[in-house]
Amino acid sequence: MRRGFLKKPGALSTTAQSDADELSPSISKLTVSEDLPKSNSDAATREPNTSSSQQTSKEKDTQPRSLGWPIDTPSTSNLFTSYQEFRNLYGKAGKPGMTVRGCKDHDASPTDPAFCAWLSYNDVYNQIPNIGWAEPWPTVTSVPYRILPVNGAGLGLVADRAIAAGETINIERPVLITPNVLPTYGNSEDTLQRMYELMMSVLDPRTVTAIKSLSNCKPITKHPSSKLRGIIDTNTLHVIFPQSEYLPHYGGVFLDISRSALRTLHGIGNIVRSQWNFEHYDQFMMENRSPSHTSINGSRVPNGKKDLKAKYDFTCTCLACEPPIPTELQSNTSANGTAKSKSASSLSRKRAAIAASDARRKIIGESKARADTLWKHWTSPNSAQSSTKMTEFHERILQVRGEEGFHKQSEDNYAYLAHACAALADKEGFRRWAKKLIELRQWGPGQTGLDRQMTWERWVEDPTKSQAWGLRGTGTN
Repeated sequence: MRRGFLKKPGALSTTAQSDADELSPSISKLTVSEDLPKSNSDAATREPNTSSSQQTSKEKDTQPRSLGWPIDTPSTSNLFTSYQEFRNLYGKAGKPGMTVRGCKDHDASPTDPAFCAWLSYNDVYNQIPNIGWAEPWPTVTSVPYRILPVNGAGLGLVADRAIAAGETINIERPVLITPNVLPTYGNSEDTLQRMYELMMSVLDPRTVTAIKSLSNCKPITKHPSSKLRGIIDTNTLHVIFPQSEYLPHYGGVFLDISRSALRTLHGIGNIVRSQWNFEHYDQFMMENRSPSHTSINGSRVPNGKKDLKAKYDFTCTCLACEPPIPTELQSNTSANGTAKSKSASSLSRKRAAIAASDARRKIIGESKARADTLWKHWTSPNSAQSSTKMTEFHERILQVRGEEGFHKQSEDNYAYLAHACAALADKEGFRRWAKKLIELRQWGPGQTGLDRQMTWERWVEDPTKSQAWGLRGTGTN
């Protein structure tokens, strides 16, 4: 993922004041980092105030957000794919200035160095009170892995012991955070250099030294900012600040997890996942599921080989980064073809597999919006849709996710399936799907995660507590 200035000639200048003038005073402000209050999107799932059995279907809310977590979690704006897309959203956000902030714990003294330097758009900065960050979660006493050479796949994560599904294997705070994309301000490299100098000035010198020791796979130019920019571009992991409606995407540099998480882009596929906790300003690395129960096709990284080459100039040969070849295409390959025809056939199969993969990913990407719309129509009092419409839709999406090895956010599908059963007054169906959601262990860290888990466990005990209970009667229609 590219960090830094979007490469497009010209600066954004739709106001009388130049962008360079707007930026200069804003980046000169240094503030101690603030604690981040819980946002509505991260609040615990709430049960209805009144008993569901005492409400009629017309009195109930058929909006998806009424179902609580995970369905009520608002989707953030997509990552920018073009300059024009960024420019439009930057304008909608009010063309905010930027501030370099030194992030400290709430009990830090004024003379303590910051644990992180954050280059922040002011739309996020203005929403955070100046009371210091919450205490980090306790660190893992023994990291259960090492980074070692793996034959044919570069460096990889190698477990030192058995790791349970759902186990946290590392917790770390970032040392640098920068926006995913920056507007072009006059002389971009000079402006970037000033930003970097300002960011480094709030950190402990030992932290600065550690940052500069990280790997860099980007070209180095004669400009002083080039090497540090390359290190940041190489080592940033995607983090989100949902307080920003239009510019929530940032990249964080972690001294250890950046080295480790990049290895999970290939080889072990979806076995390990990384999770950003913006309340405590730290990143969790967790075992998603047991490697012994993960097939190569089930854990591959879509377009992994292409992405690794584009981002890190690294040619990966592991099976997880190659698209699987459909069985029907394999069976049609003649064993007696010439070397040239075999090569052409192999290329054709790969292209077909990639095209099929892209089509499946498009279905997954559009499924959340379609699911929300479907729920509103399916639960409306006068709905003519069949009682199985919701379950058929989400079972199909789960199938597509399985084909892609793309399990992120599948908790939405399980939640909708459970609530669909509740709408049909099917207690056992609700429990079946709710238990699958619970098995995913995607609650998130801290008290918020515990609250979500406890709510769903209470619903399993009494499915009538679901806000959707009885919305479709007994399911006979």
